Amino acid sequence: MSVDNERRILLKAEGISKDYVESSVVTHVLKGVDLDIYTDEMVAVIGSSGSGKSTLLHILGTLDKPTRGNVYFNGENLFKMSGRARDYFRNHHLGFVYQFHHLLSDFTSYENVAFPLMISGEYTKAQIDERVKYLLDRVGLGHRMNHRSSELSGGERQRVAIARAIANKPMLILADEPTGNLDFRSAGEVFDLLTELRAENHCSMLVVTHDRELAKRFERTCEMSDGLIKVK
Repeated sequence: MSVDNERRILLKAEGISKDYVESSVVTHVLKGVDLDIYTDEMVAVIGSSGSGKSTLLHILGTLDKPTRGNVYFNGENLFKMSGRARDYFRNHHLGFVYQFHHLLSDFTSYENVAFPLMISGEYTKAQIDERVKYLLDRVGLGHRMNHRSSELSGGERQRVAIARAIANKPMLILADEPTGNLDFRSAGEVFDLLTELRAENHCSMLVVTHDRELAKRFERTCEMSDGLIKVK
């Protein structure tokens, strides 16, 4: 892929390794992964179950720490930050979408989308209200604003999760099999919506998936196998 001259590296992973130790048995899940993600870029990481792609996503999103290696975001080493600084970074600059939405079941659609804005402490009630209503309308769920997640269909829950992920206007969306739990039609609608909102907000997106047809719709595809990204 030729990268536009205006693009720059947003996230850089260098030599990411992850080992798990259980009863003196060491499992090497990641074995020195290098990956650059540019601003305003869509990247798919494909690979079979157990290839390490979800582990990589969690480390890039600072939800887990690498055993070895470094992750830089806008040139800053994320794992040299304090825990509080990483929490702030995650809340303000990243958006997450998962296969199983991870909505708060007792919360309404409105409350789920408002939650990251509320915990940031940087928005007034009026600003939160405006942003949440706009996003729920944008994902086609303005009429379901006061419904709890348990009252929504799978596709509707994932659309609420997308609205929540984009609420803080993140610089990078990280998605783990975002359409993997949906039927074909709902999957297509959810993916189209996710890519439209990504483009509108001029953020980058990294999706890990085993779906090669889905991956074809991305600008760039990387394939993981046995804890490494294959060089194409």
